[in-house]
Amino acid sequence: MTGLPRSAIERIASLDMDEIEELAEEVGVSLYTLRLTDPALNRLLLMPRDAKSTYAQATLVGNGHGGPTFP
Repeated sequence: MTGLPRSAIERIASLDMDEIEELAEEVGVSLYTLRLTDPALNRLLLMPRDAKSTYAQATLVGNGHGGPTFP
């Protein structure tokens, strides 16, 4: 239903409320319908707070051919 692989859904489900709130506030995930690959989501979660939104947007913009173009 979400278009996410099961592993990404499980990763999101493992986040605590503070982490989910941070994603919602700082990344603007709901604006894009989260379509990050597992590796991209894992990198995003490890980034400093002020870098997350830029990374997520750049990854989604560069993801026109089935995979992220940013490491």
